[in-house]
Amino acid sequence: MTGDQGDIFWRAAFVNLENFSRVYQIRFVHTLPEGNCNKNSQQCNVCKHQKCPAANIAIDGIKLECQKENKYVPFEVCKKRTAVLTGCEMLAVMASVTGPAYSVQTIGMEKYVTAIGLYHELIAIYEFEVVVNATYVVWKQMFAMSNQTNDVSFRVDEGDWQIWQPPHKSSHALWTQYYYQTFKLLPGIHTISLRQEEYGFRLSKLALVPVQISKWADLGMQSRHIPDGFLSAFPYSSNPEPRYGRLHANDAWCSSDINKGYVYFQVVLPQLALLSGISIQGGKDILQKSNDYWVKRYMSRIKVQV
Repeated sequence: MTGDQGDIFWRAAFVNLENFSRVYQIRFVHTLPEGNCNKNSQQCNVCKHQKCPAANIAIDGIKLECQKENKYVPFEVCKKRTAVLTGCEMLAVMASVTGPAYSVQTIGMEKYVTAIGLYHELIAIYEFEVVVNATYVVWKQMFAMSNQTNDVSFRVDEGDWQIWQPPHKSSHALWTQYYYQTFKLLPGIHTISLRQEEYGFRLSKLALVPVQISKWADLGMQSRHIPDGFLSAFPYSSNPEPRYGRLHANDAWCSSDINKGYVYFQVVLPQLALLSGISIQGGKDILQKSNDYWVKRYMSRIKVQV
């Protein structure tokens, strides 16, 4: 939809993807119109250069049917589905093949594939698409309540079975990497098979990740693939708001407090990612500020949320 949309009301839109052989990303871009502050706009509070945005947008109900579990998707649709790319998370419930030890358990808001079979029975097989000849490692997110429910064995393609004995954390799920072996893979479809070692093993996500990346990509701060809702700061009264904390933007985030170790700016990534570097930028003529600001030194903390 383009142009003036008139008064505020709900609209529904649909995108037909049948003409696209492969879809890597769907992005919604909303361009705010400029309103003149001199015309007594009720939505115009603080405006830079005497102009301000005067519109809001909300998107909900987005569905990509082929990313659901197989039993909820028509067979003709699912058999056209391509494998997940390396470096991307795969939900454990998205198995290409399920074995006799396969079951699904819901804990809170998360679904886990749970091993309920016999020793060495197949749990599931997962497909990944490799596009670059490289060396890869296997990651998984699992939830083990004790040392008696955290072991599983796996293999890549038709290779040898490896016993994976990760640590457990009874309070929440953990991302763990298999450190004892890497896998040199050629472009094509490759499989990761899991079989039961201990009854009650739980898996929520799986990933096949390259050890080294020859070409790095923007995670989405400048492109806004990372939405405003994923940016936050402390103290909460920071002005301008955290949504301005992007490189080469018209404005910049700046804290309202100068206490060291007290102020932070936080970015939540849409999915698990390999982080190669962090860039920061000073601000000139920042909204609601009278001076220019920049950072000389900072500390960073990276954690995986569960």
